[in-house]
Amino acid sequence: EDRENILRARASGRGVLTAPFSLLKSKRLGVILTFAVYNKELPLDAKPEERIESTIG
Repeated sequence: EDRENILRARASGRGVLTAPFSLLKSKRLGVILTFAVYNKELPLDAKPEERIESTIG
């Protein structure tokens, strides 16, 4: 699921949430929000292919 979320965030340019999961030291639920980091020259209206090529982290 982690890799899938990273790939979705990279191609979409949006944050992606995991499904809720139980935290180890409490009975609370948690989620992970993943964002991609792009090269600063990436245009705002970039296509998914351009986003993938410009990903730096």
